[in-house]
Formats: sequence, structure tokens, C-alpha cells
Amino acid sequence: QAANYTSYSITLIKTYNDEPNHSSCPQTTKGRRSPQMPIPCIVSEAEGITVAIDEADILAYEIWDAEGSACVASYVEGSDAASHLISTPGEYQLRIITNEYSYIGYITTL
Repeated sequence: QAANYTSYSITLIKTYNDEPNHSSCPQTTKGRRSPQMPIPCIVSEAEGITVAIDEADILAYEIWDAEGSACVASYVEGSDAASHLISTPGEYQLRIITNEYSYIGYITTL
């Protein structure tokens, strides 16, 4: 008999950590490339956070409010971030932070 673990499947979008300031010099801005490829991500009780990003590159797993205006919690381990998300029902923004990029997705655990 398989254990029945809670898990959520979400999609992350990769963004640069130093987003260029769009109000500066329009002539130097080359415009955006096509939308980023979405990155599948699983948040589960059993496995923590599973995503195709090299774990060695991940600096933090941040949990933000749904609007992205306040950081609720920050964890070094994906398993700790997953436990927080699953044990605290709500609507959140999950941000996986690396040196160069932030991978951002939305999760509802209500």
C-alpha cells in the first residue's frame, strides 16, 4: 500500500536577479526575448521541492505572499520550504534563488 503524501505541481518562470530598470535609456534597451520556458516543479511532503535546477546552485528557497510584496520565510533546504508550504495553508509565491536567477512560481495550499 502506497503512502498518500500531499504534493503540488507548479510552474516556475526564470527571471534575472538584476532586472534592468525599464525607465533608463530606451535606446540601450533591446527589448525582451520570447517568454521564458516554464520549469515544472513539484512541492511534496515526501520529496521536498523537486525541480530541474542544480541543487549546488540554489542559495535559498523563499516563500513570499501571493502579491510578491513580503517574504514570509526563507530556507536553505527545499524540504524545509516544502514542509512550511504544506503545513501552512495559503496562497504563496515560491522563489528559488540562485546567484544569477530567481525561479518564481505560484502555489495555493488551501
